[in-house]
Amino acid sequence: MVKYGIGVVVLLMVCGCTGSPAKDPPGEFEQAAWREMVFFNTPSLRNELIFVGVASIRFNHQESVQAALEDAAKKVAFFYAVEGMLEYREEKGLGFLDYNAERKTSLNLAQDYLQYLEALEYDPETDILVDELAVFVRTRHRVQKLVSHNHVFSSKTGKPQWVENPPTNIAGLHAGVGYANPRQYHKDTVIASYENAVHTIIRNISSDVRSGVETRKDSQDTLNSIDAKRSGTVFAQGKLTGFYVLEIWVDPKNRGVWTLAIAEEGTAIVREVSAAIEAQENPGAEAEL
Repeated sequence: MVKYGIGVVVLLMVCGCTGSPAKDPPGEFEQAAWREMVFFNTPSLRNELIFVGVASIRFNHQESVQAALEDAAKKVAFFYAVEGMLEYREEKGLGFLDYNAERKTSLNLAQDYLQYLEALEYDPETDILVDELAVFVRTRHRVQKLVSHNHVFSSKTGKPQWVENPPTNIAGLHAGVGYANPRQYHKDTVIASYENAVHTIIRNISSDVRSGVETRKDSQDTLNSIDAKRSGTVFAQGKLTGFYVLEIWVDPKNRGVWTLAIAEEGTAIVREVSAAIEAQENPGAEAEL
């Protein structure tokens, strides 16, 4: 054994930067996507949890493995504690092109995740997957208490049920599904997907949804016309502990990645949510965060 150390709400889940995925035969991609899905299906044993890291394919194989291990270490840090914030604002006027949407997200860790590298265990013979898209390393990390859930791995080749009907609770634990549009590099899509799962769970726990209509009269318009603009804002901020990825699914049609994850505990940071909303709606006032 080798040791190394998310109306408006719906849009949150599908909003993401789209890149241009690499090209390869459809059959090869579908096979690679299936191998990745199965690779994630490793049940926890005893006091060990499974954390799968991902990296791009590099000329130096060991560099790819090391990068994937660092991603796995980041997931371990997410398990212990991760704070997240998401904000989605949409404005629409009367004109066909009078539309604007903006999405902001952030994730913060309380510690340097690289410290968990030495605590990761993996077998180079069975825990490394290299396909046409990326390099994956399946690691084990010993914890004091396992995450107890009753999720059953989706063994079918089609779209899993949790993609069509995203759960918010699994065995009494917070649950959420993250989605990411395909990026240029597949590993970036996988990472964005599980990070969006963090934002989804935080949004499910507590979110501030506001809408309004702003009317404005054009002083230079001789017809005295009135312009109306509708706006909607979704804001959520919170902290999760026990965040854990259960399963991923790669859409063979567009290469988007879906991630099903759970969290043992979640706390909303209500005060900061309210202050940030007030600051946005009243830009002239100073918000106390």
